Amino acid sequence: MRTVVLAFAVLLLIQTGASKRVLKVFKELTSPVEEQHTWTMQPEGLPKVSRCENQGAVLGGLVPNSQATNVRFIKTFKLPTPNAGVLVTFDAWIMKKQLFTRRVVCNPDPFTTVSPKDGQLLGLSQGRSSILFGPQSENFVMTLQLNPNEPISRRAYAVKNVVIEVLGCDESCASCKDFQSCATCPQFAVPERRGNDTICVCRKGSIAKSKNPLVCVPEEGKCHESCATCSGPTRRDCRSCRQGFELQDGSCVCPRGTFLNGNSCQRCHPDCVDCTGGAADQCASCAIGATIQQGRCVCPAGFKVKTQSPVSCVKEEPRQEPKQEPKQEPKPIICHGSCKTCSGAGENQCTSCFDNSVLVERNGGKFCQCQRGFFEESKVPLKCKKIPCHFSCKLCSGANENQCLECHPNAVLVEGDGGAKTCDCPPPNILWETSPNYICNEKYVKYEDCLLYTSPSPRDRQKSRMPSSA
Repeated sequence: MRTVVLAFAVLLLIQTGASKRVLKVFKELTSPVEEQHTWTMQPEGLPKVSRCENQGAVLGGLVPNSQATNVRFIKTFKLPTPNAGVLVTFDAWIMKKQLFTRRVVCNPDPFTTVSPKDGQLLGLSQGRSSILFGPQSENFVMTLQLNPNEPISRRAYAVKNVVIEVLGCDESCASCKDFQSCATCPQFAVPERRGNDTICVCRKGSIAKSKNPLVCVPEEGKCHESCATCSGPTRRDCRSCRQGFELQDGSCVCPRGTFLNGNSCQRCHPDCVDCTGGAADQCASCAIGATIQQGRCVCPAGFKVKTQSPVSCVKEEPRQEPKQEPKQEPKPIICHGSCKTCSGAGENQCTSCFDNSVLVERNGGKFCQCQRGFFEESKVPLKCKKIPCHFSCKLCSGANENQCLECHPNAVLVEGDGGAKTCDCPPPNILWETSPNYICNEKYVKYEDCLLYTSPSPRDRQKSRMPSSA
């Protein structure tokens, strides 16, 4: 809701140059006698209608001096559309009570002046006045405020013949934005600014067939250069096209794969699907898989060329690596029971031996056998056990006297039948003792008593001190 105040001491006169369309007219206080009306007066209780002898009934008039401040007459008018303008036309009078005859007359005041002040007009224009308001909401509230400049007992202001015209935009508009501007224009017309208003005029290449309402038609023979026939002068008004063009939504355009070169369509470079020119670096779109780089159609990384004209691309297949057979782990070797580690399963393929046995080479192979002083307790697995040899043996393969492997000093190893090996003390050596010490020597020397014996027989022994060199 917007309130408009007409203050009869200050009026703003507005001129309008456009041809407004009148949507509705309200007329108030036009009859000679206004006994009833719908104006509201503030403050209440004052007379709404006065009479002038020469003008009949008027709104306003003489009231007591004590009630003469800010007298207002208010009325709301329902407009048919929002954003409309409102042109108010009225007759403004000065009411005077003649001093001697006491008659009340309404006449323009010849002494009222109009002079600029703060951008407005001070004073009251004489006679009929018009004021334009807008745009308004659907409820237009008009307030007439009477503020006399001198005692109301002698003179006052009054209004009569109020006409309110509801204005739309210019007659040339197809639809209105507000009372001063077109929202849309008729076919072949364009908006144009005229002062504070926007109107519609026929565009270039068309003429007005009628002005109210505005109807524009194309001038004869004024088709766009791309059209063969048309309904208007622009490229969007084509009905059919010249050779080489095709019709799309009223426009004649170059078909796909061509570009406009002057007044004709030329083919794109073979690499392109669409283009802006005929060169290979003027592509606008590409075939499947290709992308535009610096105006050219190329295959991106991971793609390869499928076709050349136009360039299309397919995804490269991943490179197939040769299939590798799983590495065969060597089967573990089960060694012979005499070997600790081996290079094969044979008895002669030992590489290391168990405790108390040693690795020996024989007949091109490597065997494990018990070391000297030990004999085989078992063959598989090989277990070597140390046993006391016969007193005649230094090293042996068994506990018997015929199982010697090595003899004490001065004794010799004698091989007998069946592989028997014994130790014998040959002359000139004499077997002085057998057990626990096997002594085979020419002389018997016992250092316990530092005595030297020359014969093994006790009665033949000669005791003597050993030489100092002994």
